[in-house]
Amino acid sequence: MLDTILLRTRNLALHGHYIPVDYFVFDQQRLVYISIPKVACTSIKIALMGEVVHAGNEYSKYMNIHHDVKTLHRPSLPRRATDYFKFAFVRNPFDRLVSFYADKVRRPTQHNGRYYFDSPYNRILIKTLFGTCFTPDMGFADFVHLVSRIPDWLADGHFKSQYAMLFRFGRQIPDFIGRFENLEEDWKPLARDYGLPALTYRNANAFNDWRAYYSDRVVVERVAQRYRKDLAHFGYEREYTELLHSV
Repeated sequence: MLDTILLRTRNLALHGHYIPVDYFVFDQQRLVYISIPKVACTSIKIALMGEVVHAGNEYSKYMNIHHDVKTLHRPSLPRRATDYFKFAFVRNPFDRLVSFYADKVRRPTQHNGRYYFDSPYNRILIKTLFGTCFTPDMGFADFVHLVSRIPDWLADGHFKSQYAMLFRFGRQIPDFIGRFENLEEDWKPLARDYGLPALTYRNANAFNDWRAYYSDRVVVERVAQRYRKDLAHFGYEREYTELLHSV
């Protein structure tokens, strides 16, 4: 545990994040993928590795892609890759937060048989600083309240704001930012220009009825405040307005 805390503290000092942003560097294609959790990252990694995986495949098998790409992972952009083409995909923050809640918070075990937040980060650090932590039985309003209190520099990547991962000192890092809502179309130019396969897998566990979680105006406002830069910079202000009109 001490080793983990020291490593995370080093990350904070060097990269500005307790849990660093994930850069995946493909030197042959001169390509950098900035991975944002809960934004089709499994599907994109599979395509970048040149594999073909379909939704019918065993869950643990396709989730192994996250292990397979570890050798290409960097906690910051390497100097040699500064002129590589850098890309990322973003998602409506209201939708992304529900996906995180359903998949990582409420689900008692992941494909490895463990609860996602069965970690010192959650049980000790978050609990100590905020008086509570993530648990499988927590309600959505309590979950949003906790997420809204944890700043980006301390946040797990699944609920860190997308702006914090894609901007540095106010400057955009990626050369191209696609949208989850237009995933297949936005992927096509990347596939064409860099010889990548089509996206053959999309998480069958993706939660589609995200609006049902936002029946409380306080919850909507808290999420909007927490992810205000995502809403403004990535064009999701209309979704926020629509939610306000529906509660």
